[in-house]
Amino acid sequence: WLDYAIPDYRDFKNAAFVFSAEHKFLKQKGISRLVTKSSVRKHINYLLNSGFKQDKNNPEIFSLDI
Repeated sequence: WLDYAIPDYRDFKNAAFVFSAEHKFLKQKGISRLVTKSSVRKHINYLLNSGFKQDKNNPEIFSLDI
């Protein structure tokens, strides 16, 4: 929804911009945390590389404080 990119643009630059602590757009909208669910290994690696933390109680849940 928010962070989809076609294969040619899957180099983490989009995520770095959207999830960056310096990027104020989401904070201005009152959003302070992003949460997602995944069981797909490639997606999990992407989330972890993007700064998301895996939930200790539910390994399919990932969150990012912004």
